[in-house]
Amino acid sequence: MQLVKRGTQFALAMSGIAKATWGTTFQHVKRLYTAVVRPRTQYAAIVWHRPGDNSSPAQTQIKALTTVQRQAMKTMIGTFRTASTQTLQNETQTTPVHLSLENQILKSFTRMQTAPPTHPISRWLNRARQCQAASATLPTTFPSNLEYLIKRYPQYSNPDTPIEIIRPHIVPPWWEKPFSIHIDDSKEEAIKRHQEKTAQDATNTSLISVYTDGSEIENEVGAAAYSPSTSTIVHYHLGNGKYANVFAAELVAIKLAMTIFDRSPNHDALTAYVDSQSALRALCAPGRQSGQYILAEILAAMEGIRGTSPTSTLQLEWVPSHMGIQGNEAADAEAKKAARDKLRHMQLPLHKLKAAQVTEINRHTTQSSRAQWIARRTSMPRGNKAGIQIYGELTRKQATTLARLRTGHCGLNSYLHRFNIIEDPACDCGHKFETVQHYLLDCKNYKAPRDKLRMKVGCRNMRLQKLLGSTRYIKHMLQYVEETGRFNPQPEEHR
Repeated sequence: MQLVKRGTQFALAMSGIAKATWGTTFQHVKRLYTAVVRPRTQYAAIVWHRPGDNSSPAQTQIKALTTVQRQAMKTMIGTFRTASTQTLQNETQTTPVHLSLENQILKSFTRMQTAPPTHPISRWLNRARQCQAASATLPTTFPSNLEYLIKRYPQYSNPDTPIEIIRPHIVPPWWEKPFSIHIDDSKEEAIKRHQEKTAQDATNTSLISVYTDGSEIENEVGAAAYSPSTSTIVHYHLGNGKYANVFAAELVAIKLAMTIFDRSPNHDALTAYVDSQSALRALCAPGRQSGQYILAEILAAMEGIRGTSPTSTLQLEWVPSHMGIQGNEAADAEAKKAARDKLRHMQLPLHKLKAAQVTEINRHTTQSSRAQWIARRTSMPRGNKAGIQIYGELTRKQATTLARLRTGHCGLNSYLHRFNIIEDPACDCGHKFETVQHYLLDCKNYKAPRDKLRMKVGCRNMRLQKLLGSTRYIKHMLQYVEETGRFNPQPEEHR
């Protein structure tokens, strides 16, 4: 494959700038892989790869791309080539190729489903759905890639819960906001402004104040708007986390505020206090984003209010959440109530959010990757942390030393004997096997450096899991390694 050849070239180029004792740090090497190598090897994967299809070249493709990924992972942490691929994936926190391809393909598939009906891809999707439905009675010998995805992943293409449509634009270039907005630079300024504004508006009987909030609790998403001016509360339950998110709930809450104002004919001014800056900024510049249809509903409601009452003023103010603002705390409690009790006091068009489906896809990929590692991990004690959490603040030499000790593939006699590099696995101190545990915790030759290490980390933390897996003790352990000089110089012939 041309993609494999190109990816191999880049992976080998990476190894030229990151050696065992010098070169680019872990986080920068991984960033090169994520930003350069992986996109070039998985470009347009939805066209040429079918996840889980054993009748296609899928397994051959995965094997070839795993070779490229393995070369890049070895470069990231400087391990020997004998370290297993699964261990490298865990240490570098790199998603296995088959899950990475599946993740990318499902995201592309999701993005296609958000295309407007006039887009050519929508017609092909509809045709694929029809062919897949017809194949129940008349099996298709050569289904298209879209038909295969619809059949294999019905949870991501369910016509009963259609995904939202995201259009190129919902407002024209000359659009002017039918509302004014204010966002302070800090929480303190916002609280001070809120106190001043509420005191000033207290005597204005034509103004209505509304506090809005969205919340997720027990995987259910709800929104609420509370008006202390009219003692009105409106709830809306958006569904569970597979279909909506808190951002969408914040937008729906603003729509509820418009509804409260529209139902209050004796008021000609609205101040809505919103605790989500992202929702307010999305209203200022609505674009091609998840939740676009809710933005369109809000803007349509605002235009309707201005159309029937041109003198009405709509003001949106940002207030910080959980800072003791009474109205905001009340709205937060009502939003949680809407989510928990599944309350709906009005009807709104509801679609599955693209962002929610992407989050679900990412969660599935993460859980599958973790489950794969747990099923295959060895009995060697390791910390739960890995990747940037462990190697992010280390120099190149430190990261390489730590990775080799954590994997057990290092220049100790037990490893060298295992791969027939030396004849005797015994330690120079006379112990039968020179393993990582023996070297760090028991070897008589390094009693003085070990005593210093024990003074720094404490007796109770003189365990492999702590020394190799806790960021509090890793640098002390690496200092011990440096003082023993056991890996200096490092044997080059068995990398």
